[in-house]
Amino acid sequence: MDPKYAVLLAVRGEEHGELRAKTLLQKKLYFAALLTGDDFGFRPHYYGPYSRQVADAADSLVSNGFLEERIDVFPGEANVFGEWRRHSYKLPEDGERLLQSLADDIEVKAWRSALRKINKHSFGGDFNLLSIAAKVATIVHEFRLATVDEIETKAKEYGWKLTPSDISRVGEFLEYLGLVERQ
Repeated sequence: MDPKYAVLLAVRGEEHGELRAKTLLQKKLYFAALLTGDDFGFRPHYYGPYSRQVADAADSLVSNGFLEERIDVFPGEANVFGEWRRHSYKLPEDGERLLQSLADDIEVKAWRSALRKINKHSFGGDFNLLSIAAKVATIVHEFRLATVDEIETKAKEYGWKLTPSDISRVGEFLEYLGLVERQ
């Protein structure tokens, strides 16, 4: 799947037609890529796995008019990640037309299904919980670590603060996606 199409599908799949936060976009596409078997080059980063390909795709879509971007500034205090701004995305007519031209593509159908599954869960709209879940999933999948202590220790190496409570809380989501099995 072309990351540009994945970005458009993620935005289109939002309940109100708007995806709020770059972090949310990155994490949804991280999980959808795991579910579909695509590789967008996600690597550990500040807020969990990050893909330069996804970031570049979103920027390209905005600059070419296939995606609208709005930047909101938080007055007074930053969000939980220390960010003072949030980037929100919507599809303009050109973006909608581009997606309609791909409607019958098998990859597009698989991605729509993966994104629907993510969005159906209560974590689907919460960038903080998706970020925690993505950190845990990265550690579990890349390093085959499975205990809470092992995950917590590896997270510290990346500068990620994951508590045993965080790890347990997201386990149900990862199991729901079929990415882990409970022992």
